[in-house]
Amino acid sequence: MEQQLSNHLRHKEYKQALEIALELDKPRQALKVFTALVENDVTNGNDGLTSLQSHAKAWPINRTAQVLRYCRDWNTRARNSHIALLIIKAIVSSIPVHKLASADGIPEILAGITPYAERHFERIDKLYASSYLIDFTLLSMGSLSINHDEDFRAWEAKTKLILPQKSTDSKLNLTGTAVSGGKSQIASTNDTDDEVLTIGESDTSSTGSDIESDSDSESGDEADSSSSS
Repeated sequence: MEQQLSNHLRHKEYKQALEIALELDKPRQALKVFTALVENDVTNGNDGLTSLQSHAKAWPINRTAQVLRYCRDWNTRARNSHIALLIIKAIVSSIPVHKLASADGIPEILAGITPYAERHFERIDKLYASSYLIDFTLLSMGSLSINHDEDFRAWEAKTKLILPQKSTDSKLNLTGTAVSGGKSQIASTNDTDDEVLTIGESDTSSTGSDIESDSDSESGDEADSSSSS
């Protein structure tokens, strides 16, 4: 049977290969058949969903539950999530909902698929949002062709980007003077209430005065002692 499966895959007889893989209960072989089926349809200009829907309509309900169990396991890996979700879409769009809801075990299988599907959708949304960084980088680099300059200016005009300021009207240097247009102007000092304190000035002066007072007192004590003696 496995040799027949390989032969059908080699000759692109996907319907027969899929039936054998499902009959032998080989999830890995079934994944290979589904992947080859979708890739062949995409190569021929189709979306791949139509072929899956035709297979899903022909399956009995127990075979549908079997394929959904496979999809639940495949969906736990990011590299197999696309084909798994595509098969699930083909099933739910081909079989009535009430038939799936009344089948034994299928609602539980779908409940197990949902959390991983939500994670994959969030991951794809983040990748899609991050892809705009490439567009922004390419447009920021500009183009060597003159024809694309107008498109870049139109894109830059309609974007809400915080760009650096091209020119500076005035700035304040460390000395307290405002520099504008290459000419320096003394900053206004109308507010006399504000006091400028030099760091370390008060502490140094107070310490020096304390030392002088201590030396004076010591000299006075020496003089008193000499006179008494």
